[in-house]
Amino acid sequence: QSRTAADRLLEAGVLAACQSALCYQLSVGDSLHLAVVQLVEVLTRDYVGWPWTWPALEASLAGLAPLLVMRLQISEVCGDAWKTALACLNQFSQGPLLTRLTLFRSGLLPILLSSIPSSPAA
Repeated sequence: QSRTAADRLLEAGVLAACQSALCYQLSVGDSLHLAVVQLVEVLTRDYVGWPWTWPALEASLAGLAPLLVMRLQISEVCGDAWKTALACLNQFSQGPLLTRLTLFRSGLLPILLSSIPSSPAA
């Protein structure tokens, strides 16, 4: 059974390290926080590959998603950190059903949807 790069990164604890970095960076400044959010976005880009270690993925999502939603809420709308956090959460929300179920159970899907600015009517 082949394994994706994301599988290996999950097992190595890279996403957990990103979660820790996001927790402690609110006072550090936007540039470092943006770099970590960009890293999370890149690391999870292929996470729809199967099989992920589901308990590890669930734990990563449960820890990362609230931090990314918080970044959406405190960043300048349409700024770099905001766009990257939204892209990452969008990846999560388009993932496998179990991923979406995790976001739904944690109450993050409604927050994610309300964080997306509505486009002006054409």
